[in-house]
Amino acid sequence: MDGVRLGSGARPYWNSGRSRRNLAAAANDRTRRDQFDDVDLDLRSGPKLAAISGALLAITSVFLPWFHAAGLDRAYTVVPVATPGLKGVAWLEVLLLLAGAALLATKGVPSLLGCIGALWFNLTMTIWIFGSKASTLVPDSVLPGGLAVGLGLGTDVALVGALLIMAGTVMTLVEQTWEGRSAIKLGWQIPAGVTIAVALVVAREAAWLHLDADRFGWDITIDAVPLLGEALLIMLVIGALIAIMVSLVSHPWLRVAGLAVGAIIAVISLVGVLAQDLSDNVARWVTDEASFLADHNVRLSRSAGPYYSLAAGTILASYSLALIVLRARAQSSPDGWSTGSQEQNVAPPIPPPFPF
Repeated sequence: MDGVRLGSGARPYWNSGRSRRNLAAAANDRTRRDQFDDVDLDLRSGPKLAAISGALLAITSVFLPWFHAAGLDRAYTVVPVATPGLKGVAWLEVLLLLAGAALLATKGVPSLLGCIGALWFNLTMTIWIFGSKASTLVPDSVLPGGLAVGLGLGTDVALVGALLIMAGTVMTLVEQTWEGRSAIKLGWQIPAGVTIAVALVVAREAAWLHLDADRFGWDITIDAVPLLGEALLIMLVIGALIAIMVSLVSHPWLRVAGLAVGAIIAVISLVGVLAQDLSDNVARWVTDEASFLADHNVRLSRSAGPYYSLAAGTILASYSLALIVLRARAQSSPDGWSTGSQEQNVAPPIPPPFPF
């Protein structure tokens, strides 16, 4: 009979082929669904938790002071969510970060949070590095000119959040894109790296000089020191990012970079400690930024700021060196990769976390 296979239990061949195709499609659907469910429910991933934590920190930052300014008889504080002209952008940022974090947590998709994180990083890094000069972004009706301006806690929290978002989303993409090149899961390295990154960022807030002028006092941070300040702030940002990345992924070049950047931060800070003309270099800041002090007797005295950044750079370099030593011992230890007979125990190559 046409279209019928001979033998017992014969069925039309087109039904048999269709059944096989349906079974194969159902198996593929189950496999994809299982893989997708694993991505959805795997909250043990260090990069994913880092990115989500960064989003929560970035959201928290807009409720904290970003700028504080003062004159002889007045003071101002700028909180983004409560400042006219900034509150609309601040609330939009909150909604976008919540959406990106929810998409990453429930669907394992880092694209939205990564894009928002990149924009957030550019904004916060610019403000964080330029310091009081970035106050020009705030309308004059909110923050008048001619005042002594400094950054608040919100900028530090925002920058740490941005660094966590960037590192976490990038490493999440690495985990999902290049098979076998996964980042470190939860372990002691992640809280240690984040703690060091926070120490590097917070070191910016330590005063390098203290200003006294009659009834007015003000702490001057590193951004007021030309050239030396910009160089140190850039290295602090790079060091904070490396501290987070080296805790999320085991890569020798990141550990070496952390050692080098930590040493550079320590050297620049040591220059600040030994510089004799530091007060003279800050005189321009007094003239340009705090013009209301032009007719007053201004006195500048040294503060402990350089020692804080020196300690932060030393900690980063020591942490990176410790990771290098631990990795070398793990590779030479009998409990780790064997270094015995080349014929019997040959360690498989460790794939790099990046495609290069």
